[in-house]
Amino acid sequence: MIVRLFGWTVLAVLAVFLINNYLNYWQDLPGVAPVLNGGAPLLSWVQLALYGAGAGLAMFYVFTHRGVTLRQDSQRISDINAFLIRAAFWAVLLVGLADMVISFLRVEGLLDGLVGHAIAGDLGRSHWRGTYIHMPLIALSIGLAAVTRTLGFPWLALLVVGAELLIVLGRFIFSYEQAFMADLVRFWYAALFLFASAYTLLEEGMCALTCSTPGSTDGPKARSMPSGRSFSALPCAGSSWSSAWAENRTSSIRRCCPSRRRRPASAFMSNI
Repeated sequence: MIVRLFGWTVLAVLAVFLINNYLNYWQDLPGVAPVLNGGAPLLSWVQLALYGAGAGLAMFYVFTHRGVTLRQDSQRISDINAFLIRAAFWAVLLVGLADMVISFLRVEGLLDGLVGHAIAGDLGRSHWRGTYIHMPLIALSIGLAAVTRTLGFPWLALLVVGAELLIVLGRFIFSYEQAFMADLVRFWYAALFLFASAYTLLEEGMCALTCSTPGSTDGPKARSMPSGRSFSALPCAGSSWSSAWAENRTSSIRRCCPSRRRRPASAFMSNI
């Protein structure tokens, strides 16, 4: 019971942390840092209360499902992660193709004739493109993830190879190359490396360093692995969060990239 409660609480707090990042960067909310400095607005207290609500939901689930075993919880969490990876795959695929088409039409001067000068100008701004192009595609990706069962890792690898081949053919045969072609490859490459990790964990298992001896049985190994991770990973995460809060920031991302405070990461090729 304690292990299940601890695991679901960690996942709930992580989910609230990601939601707060979205609220801070996209919706320009103040975050929870003003609570520590005094004189915090109401929205800061609401964002802080989300952590308590997430932990409360985790406790409610664990206490209302006492008969669920750790293996059943593990399978359920694995299914949730697989769903998120599938949605991310479709989002990367659809957003990448949409941005490639828009950038190609814009570079070749065809966009104004298709959608008009006003909309063509709006498509060049990341805020507009992210809201009216990327967000619907991401919603469509979530729907596709609900009806598909593949992580998309082999297909994404094939798409990267196809995009590279398109660059080679365009450059050396037709003497044609644009910046959005290389941007698309980098965009898919980044997702490919992230999806490869998820694919390895789901399909081929995981290699972990344990604190047990080679002759240990499964029982001591099962107890030593979560203990080792708790004493190694959690202090690192806690130190990162505490240092970010000490610098009056709600996330270490903002500390590393302060120039992106008010710019959503939506259009990776909107500067073309």
